[in-house]
Amino acid sequence: MNTITTFEEHGEVLPFWQGTIKEPATLLYFDRHLDLKLISETKIQKIHQRVEKNQSLNILNRDIPCREDEQYAYGLDDFLYAAIDLNMFKKIIWVSPVVEHKGNVNDLGQVFWNLLSLIPQHGTEIIDSFKKYSFGIETKIKNTTLMITTLNNLKYMQLYKESNLITDIDLDFFYNPENKNLYYKLDQVLQILKENKITDTIKTMTYSIKSGFMPEPYRRLSSIFSHKIDMKLISNPARNHLVPIETMAALSNRKPIDQKYLNYLQEKELDILSGIGWKLRSLLLVQMGQLGEAEKCYYQAKEHGDEAFWAAYNIGMSYMKQKDYEHALKWFQQKKGVVDTIQAHSLILQILCHLHLENFEYGLSLAHRTLELLPMRTEIYELIEIFCKKMNMKEKDYIHYKENYQKINQLLKT
Repeated sequence: MNTITTFEEHGEVLPFWQGTIKEPATLLYFDRHLDLKLISETKIQKIHQRVEKNQSLNILNRDIPCREDEQYAYGLDDFLYAAIDLNMFKKIIWVSPVVEHKGNVNDLGQVFWNLLSLIPQHGTEIIDSFKKYSFGIETKIKNTTLMITTLNNLKYMQLYKESNLITDIDLDFFYNPENKNLYYKLDQVLQILKENKITDTIKTMTYSIKSGFMPEPYRRLSSIFSHKIDMKLISNPARNHLVPIETMAALSNRKPIDQKYLNYLQEKELDILSGIGWKLRSLLLVQMGQLGEAEKCYYQAKEHGDEAFWAAYNIGMSYMKQKDYEHALKWFQQKKGVVDTIQAHSLILQILCHLHLENFEYGLSLAHRTLELLPMRTEIYELIEIFCKKMNMKEKDYIHYKENYQKINQLLKT
């Protein structure tokens, strides 16, 4: 009987791949998220050092998903980048449920473009290799082919031609958080997998419950799934995660909680987490609209060793919604380096703040610097033109950016 190895959180699959993939494979990847955030060069070096010594990468997997420090090298939101850098895959085919309702390949391309556009330092490679097909979109990152498609389009992809095909399923692929139900019936998915002769290639499955992406009652999907395709589940020993499950679920819900529940979470999950706990409390307070208290918790998080930029970003977003651009700018500037996608997005928001504050010269300079990191972000081209016009500059000073903006729009529409 064939087996499927199960994991609590998705980042745990990387050491498994390290031990089982002997040559670059094709990964068929069912997930609600594209776990492909940039990893800093320092952390990439840590990963390569362990691989070169034939040591497991497990110890470098973040013990808490939202940890922001240099102690660990990767986690559930960026492990695919590590896999690409290690040349584990020649091709990754992401089957996304979120875009299933979209009617054409242009919609699919826009979704893919928006996600990839916030990965710093890779924009030019992605633009140059961006291709559309009737069944999905293809591009490259570090010479690995990356595709996005949907469940119903798998039949057009001739997967039987892929050598060394490995299928990985994150069970949050099935769960729709908006209506708290499933995107698909399990039998519907299984039928498509069988029609495409994929079932025997399923090697790994992840629950994503502790991170808040899927409710505990849906854990049973794994056993139902494996039973229907006559495969045996093998549980991989989980990392000793100190995951604040209820807190992460409350943050994923994006709705305000009351003070009583906040106090409960503080006592049950947050006190033990030191700086990370303060950051999470800050994030919850932002959702509750208590920005003053959220700011205090942010500084406590910093004092206790967490970078806490996630909290700073959310505080900045709240001020921006209030059109308090001066305070928003202050919070978006809390992190100087740019690795994470929210750090990348904060640069764009800083440019917008400078525009509203009429800091035109500095805003234009920042827009030029940001474009070098994020050349896929079309709003930066538009902002450069706006700044130039505000400063009464001639069209020749921004026509190059205007033309590039038009080229990108054409690429996405054709």
